[in-house]
Amino acid sequence: MSKKSLYKRFITANQEGNSFESKIRRAIIINLFSVVGIASLIYFLVGGIIHHRVTYSIIVSIFLILTIFNLIIFQTKKYFTFSSIFVVSLMFLLEVVLFMKLGESTTALFWFYLFPMLAFFILGRKVGTYFVVALLIFVIILFKFPIDGFKVYPDILHERFIITYIATSILAYIFENVRASTFKAFVEADKQKTSYLEEVLQQKEELKTQSEILQNKNLALLKLNMAVSKTENSIIICDSETRIEWVNKGFENTYGYTLQEIQQKCSSLYECSQNKEDIDKCIKEKTSVTYHSNFISKDDSVIWIQSTISPILDDKGEIINFVIVESDYTQLKKSEQEIIEKNTELEQQRDEILAQKENLSSKAEIIIEKNLAIQKSIEYGLTIQSSILPNLNDFKQFFNYFIIYRPKDIVSGDFYWYKKINNEYFTAVVDCTGHGVPGAFMSILGTMFLN
Repeated sequence: MSKKSLYKRFITANQEGNSFESKIRRAIIINLFSVVGIASLIYFLVGGIIHHRVTYSIIVSIFLILTIFNLIIFQTKKYFTFSSIFVVSLMFLLEVVLFMKLGESTTALFWFYLFPMLAFFILGRKVGTYFVVALLIFVIILFKFPIDGFKVYPDILHERFIITYIATSILAYIFENVRASTFKAFVEADKQKTSYLEEVLQQKEELKTQSEILQNKNLALLKLNMAVSKTENSIIICDSETRIEWVNKGFENTYGYTLQEIQQKCSSLYECSQNKEDIDKCIKEKTSVTYHSNFISKDDSVIWIQSTISPILDDKGEIINFVIVESDYTQLKKSEQEIIEKNTELEQQRDEILAQKENLSSKAEIIIEKNLAIQKSIEYGLTIQSSILPNLNDFKQFFNYFIIYRPKDIVSGDFYWYKKINNEYFTAVVDCTGHGVPGAFMSILGTMFLN
């Protein structure tokens, strides 16, 4: 990055915009004043250290640190309001300290005359006035009621200082007012110029748009002409009295009549149409209407037609032409009839299937009843089997145990067994062949044999 770019980024606090904008102007003043202030304070600090002025050096060091702090915060965070007030307040305090400590033998008083210009430039006329007046009131109070440590100034200097400070403040205010008015005038002029340029550009864009629209319309007309000439649909153009004026090639292919032949056959579309009510509706409501009809072509075949008649209106809303677009759906009509026949055949097949379904449903009900009877028999077998199995409470007297007994088909051939003979205990877990009722018989027989 070049030195020029680095300087621009620093002096504008890396703000985007033109140099005449308010935020850029304030940023430049804050940064330049901070840099000049830091350099001046360093100079004062070195002089104070050389002349062993401890209090003075401490005060200058504090102001130097605060100025550097404000510059860093402004460059990094870009707090315009905070940095502006901070800079003016710091200058305010510095003026007071110099005024109270240095006396008229130094150049401290001359800094007062720069303060109004700084306050107005950075804070604007309204807020800057508060600081300028506050500093004047504070100094007048010090003149009238000096405090300990305050350098005493002669009375003639009081009057001269106050008059000069007020005059400087008024000149700074007038200058800032003129600058603001001039800037406002420049901004208004720039806005007018921008508005004029935008208007010119807008007109240019409108002309370009209109040109594109015309080109698109010409292209659309060309495509429409091609489409009308090549389409298989019939297109008819009639005058306001529905007299046929023009037909396309698709009309001739569909009906077999040329324009002259159809004009001789039909004096007007209204007289030859089977849908006079739809045409009346189109004329009355001035809106497109779609209707269906059949027509006998030149070769005496029946043609089914879907027609859409649309009115063409002039600027006054009066009908000047009719455009009729027709599509031949004779083949579709034949297909529709075939579908009706197929549907009739399918309905017959459906009735047969429903009859078969009812037959199957009755058989299924019989199977379900028999299955329930078998299941009840098995469940009764479970009751019998449960009665021959040992009582689980007997086990609890002699053993710590657990039993997992889960028959596969309600009743199991497997079983468990327990018997006490004298002082001896016999237990068994038996795996028998079979499940369900056969298994139940096996478990009954096994228990009897063991017993």
